Amino acid sequence: MPRRLFTVLSALSLLLCVATAVLWVRSYWVYNEAHWGQALFIPVDPGVFDGEHYLGSYRGRLYYGRARGIGYFTMSLAEQTPWRPDGSVNFPSILPPGILGFAHCEPANTGLFVCTVWCLPYWFAVLGTGALPLYWFKTYRRVSKYQRLGLCPTCAYDLRATPTQCPECGSPTPAKYE
Repeated sequence: MPRRLFTVLSALSLLLCVATAVLWVRSYWVYNEAHWGQALFIPVDPGVFDGEHYLGSYRGRLYYGRARGIGYFTMSLAEQTPWRPDGSVNFPSILPPGILGFAHCEPANTGLFVCTVWCLPYWFAVLGTGALPLYWFKTYRRVSKYQRLGLCPTCAYDLRATPTQCPECGSPTPAKYE
């Protein structure tokens, strides 16, 4: 059962890795962004404004941004540099270069509001989602090689003389070995 679960999780991780790689390539031609939360143009009572949250993809990076502040928000804020005409934050215009694509910044801090941006490069996401399938493939190759050569799958001891159990580690031999 654990082996089958590992195989299923590896397959799902491989699917996610391929989807991430496709989105990585796509991010150089298409800009995607989703945002949710309280719009900046909605008048709010003085106090903490949680603001909008942004999740986007732009030029090989995933980014998460958050605009928050204190006090009333008016249309005049939308005319400032990082803001679009509809009042949302134009995060790609303020994304820092970062180190190897990783970045964190708070570029628009006027005292009334703060924009915070975190960036994650797609190559890191592809490596992270591709690690499990790569390990599964390596294990599968090792086990199939040991099976073909008549070796114990645990310790690689020669099982030709004792086909039912490994004399070295004591693990039982799978049915395919007999």
